[in-house]
Amino acid sequence: MTIRLIQPDHLIVIARTLAEGIDYVADALHAAPTIVAAASEMGSHSARLALWQGLYLEVVAADSETPPVQAPRWHGLDHTAIRLRAAHGPFLAHWVARVERPRHLERWAAQYPRRIPPVRTIRHGARSASAALEPGGGFPAWRGAGDGLLPTLMQWDDAHHPAASLPETGIALKALHGFHPAPELIGEHLRWLGLDTLLTVEPTLVEPSLFAEFDTPAGVRTLK
Repeated sequence: MTIRLIQPDHLIVIARTLAEGIDYVADALHAAPTIVAAASEMGSHSARLALWQGLYLEVVAADSETPPVQAPRWHGLDHTAIRLRAAHGPFLAHWVARVERPRHLERWAAQYPRRIPPVRTIRHGARSASAALEPGGGFPAWRGAGDGLLPTLMQWDDAHHPAASLPETGIALKALHGFHPAPELIGEHLRWLGLDTLLTVEPTLVEPSLFAEFDTPAGVRTLK
């Protein structure tokens, strides 16, 4: 039996406000995410929705009441393009992959600095993790291609995963699709990570985007 050393961990929906993001997910999936502790270090707050097989969906918004200690915020929350897009409504922006032990994320990143951004410790409430974050707060990229389609790599500091403490929903991620002007670059890096079977990428002449299908008790639903 082959053990995958990198697993999908969670999906990221970015919204102008947390309330808008929660309403967007609840309308699409017929289940409302649960608000969790603010990530004061990142100047953001979020809400989470459990998915089948230990995944979760996270709604993220900048928190004006807790300015970031270390700017810029990750997930591109301070980038003009992200802010403009969120102003038109919440959207599925990104996904995060979990690096399993015994592979050590910080050591792996040091071995492949061109492939993996620098690793730093992040805190979310009482939880902490190591995450490979672009210094400018944007999404990971490979040879200039990324735009949310390449995952942020992270490693939780303990075995208790956040999804385990969320209410069960009966919702499962069915498929994750991406559209990008340079799908070959996205695909090449996903193959290097061993994640190419988890995200299908097709060419597009417009802006890059993510599209997810979910099996829910009410049938197949989508987020984009």
